[in-house]
Amino acid sequence: MRNRQMVFPLQPMFPPMSKDYPSWMFRKFQNFQFCSSLASFIRIFLLFSLIYTQAAGLIFLPSGFSLPSPAFAQTSTNKTDSKVSHRLENFLISTEDRDDWTRLMLAILNSVPAVEQVLAQGVSVNIRGTEEFHGVTPLIFASGIGSLVIVKLLVEKGARLNDTDTQGNTALIQAAKKGHFDTLQYLLLQGANPNAETNQKWKALMFAAHRGQFEVLKTLLKHGARADFQDDLGMSSIMYAAQNGHFEIVLHLLKRGAKVDLASLNGSTALIWAIRGGHENIAELLLNAGAEINYLESEFQRSPLLLAAMYGRESTVKRLLSAGANVEAIDKQGANALLLALSNNHLKTANFLIEYGITINTADQKKYNPLMAAVSQGSFELTKSLLKKGAVVNAQDFAGKTALMIAAGKGDMKIVKLLLREQGRLDFSDRYGRTAWMYAAEQQRISMVRFLSNNEIDNHENLFYAVSHGLFKVVETLLELHANTGLRDSQGWTPLMWAANNGHAKIVELLLKGGANINSRNGKSPNVSGWTPLMLAAGSGHLETVEFLIQNGADLTAEDEDSWTALTWASHKGYTDVVSFLVYNGANIDKLGSDGSTPLIWAASQGHDTVVRVLLTKGANYTLKDGYGKSALAHAVLQGHFSIAKMLINHGTDINQDLLYAARRGYKNMVVFLLEESAEIDYLSPHNETPLNLASQGKHWETAKILLEKGANSALQNAQGQTSLMSAVLTGEAKMVNLLINSTKQAL
Repeated sequence: MRNRQMVFPLQPMFPPMSKDYPSWMFRKFQNFQFCSSLASFIRIFLLFSLIYTQAAGLIFLPSGFSLPSPAFAQTSTNKTDSKVSHRLENFLISTEDRDDWTRLMLAILNSVPAVEQVLAQGVSVNIRGTEEFHGVTPLIFASGIGSLVIVKLLVEKGARLNDTDTQGNTALIQAAKKGHFDTLQYLLLQGANPNAETNQKWKALMFAAHRGQFEVLKTLLKHGARADFQDDLGMSSIMYAAQNGHFEIVLHLLKRGAKVDLASLNGSTALIWAIRGGHENIAELLLNAGAEINYLESEFQRSPLLLAAMYGRESTVKRLLSAGANVEAIDKQGANALLLALSNNHLKTANFLIEYGITINTADQKKYNPLMAAVSQGSFELTKSLLKKGAVVNAQDFAGKTALMIAAGKGDMKIVKLLLREQGRLDFSDRYGRTAWMYAAEQQRISMVRFLSNNEIDNHENLFYAVSHGLFKVVETLLELHANTGLRDSQGWTPLMWAANNGHAKIVELLLKGGANINSRNGKSPNVSGWTPLMLAAGSGHLETVEFLIQNGADLTAEDEDSWTALTWASHKGYTDVVSFLVYNGANIDKLGSDGSTPLIWAASQGHDTVVRVLLTKGANYTLKDGYGKSALAHAVLQGHFSIAKMLINHGTDINQDLLYAARRGYKNMVVFLLEESAEIDYLSPHNETPLNLASQGKHWETAKILLEKGANSALQNAQGQTSLMSAVLTGEAKMVNLLINSTKQAL
């Protein structure tokens, strides 16, 4: 016979861990420390699973076998069932490796006889669970699962009615929370406190109001529950009922004298909660009961009318206005009901307010007004209605944005034309200099771009904006409209320069096809020395753009005012792939700048080791020095780029010349590095000057000290017959003289 398979529900078999019972019990069974052996753990786990899953109809039991439902199996007419139940009771209460509280909880889940047997063994009826289980008592647990017969048994055995767990729950609160009416009624009759509260000051009445348990609520009120108690958030029962749409409960609470204008800590009354929740029938009920119509909640200082408009509760808006609500009220941010309705796309409510006569030009603190909001929502009719009522068409918000800019950015042709007919200004710009045309361009609204371009007095300036932002379709459209590609901005840049600088290769191609000068410079005329598009692309590392420009005839030899070429720029910025491409295409690898620096010198000084490697591989002259006498090696060492310095040394750089330079300048760290790289400590210059001679002449005491410590010969003479000591005497540097005298004595 094929085994039947359990079909698992979509939701977890056991409830999530919370205040509700008996999910805490399941957690207990998950703790291996609870059992002395794995076997006993498995037995208890399976038993608990069977009890729950059978009750939920989720398992199949063998024919002739059944389990009593949790806490409800009192008697059985079936002998087999009675025997099974008896065996389960014995299993529940007899295992020695189980604590008293757990045994009693398991018994409550099983049957009355099981509970009686555990209690008969001396287990206290008021025993508490551990902190892990929030100190739950048997009565609280039984009330939470709605087992009236066991609740009665526990009370008869002396269970204390008003004991609380660590979260403040009493048995009555648990019964109210779960809607167990019979249990709750019994507990009240036995004297349970109807106004007991949890740690968060929730009372049984609040749970009933919150969850819509009308009969429970009525019974609690009948037994003395107070309607106007507030929890630690300031919420009362009528607020919870209004918030959750329980009309009948709100009505009953009002009849029992509940205060209609109590406010929670955030300043919200029952009316405000009803409006937020969209319960317009309850809002009407509360208004009829005299709820304050102009009360302001504390967070945003919004009245019921403002909230009703914001949430699109049109009938409530009408009712509030008919009751005398202030139509011109504004919130903390300066928004009126119309602006709130429009901003939240409640167009019917907004239309009603316009027709009612609300002020239409009221703007909030950011100067955002109803016309802007209507345009943002794409409502032509409301935009038209607002303009007809006198809305200021060219009003600007805090950022300088107008309704026309918003409409253009959305590509809403119908509204744009309407605004233009009402004298909307295309020449207005926001605080960032953007016009309505630019808003349309940014969003690639091509039809709008074309339309507005035809309305512009001078459209050529817009080409710069489109090019610099990489708006290909917009550039294409402007070129079709004969935009001038040779135009220059205030810096002397052409559109092609901007495209090259920003790496927009496809736009570069468009502009060249449109007649742009590929070798234009950023001067007032093409002949003025300055940057070319190729230099800008190379200096920004845009290889694709560089490739396209070279392939289309860009001048590789062009120089700027500092005699820098595209290769110099790429080397200085460290763009290895661009450097490789330019060198491959014939760029002068040793081009001298106006200060004598070469691409290699710039790459070395900036620490671009991969660029240095490429240039050396391609034959760059590493012996060249700039106008200050510094070689690529000197620059690398002085900037701390020692890996580059070693690369240059390995390529054959004469480090002795650089040692002389370092000593003359007093670059002590460079001296140390070069000596460690085997530079000759007494190397002679063409004038027979040693590094020590040069350091002495330059008054570089620390450098001279290093050279002496490394073994420099202080007795060597230069071409004038002067030793290092003589040079020091001539310079009048006493500290240097003493250093050299002491060194000479030590040598003797």
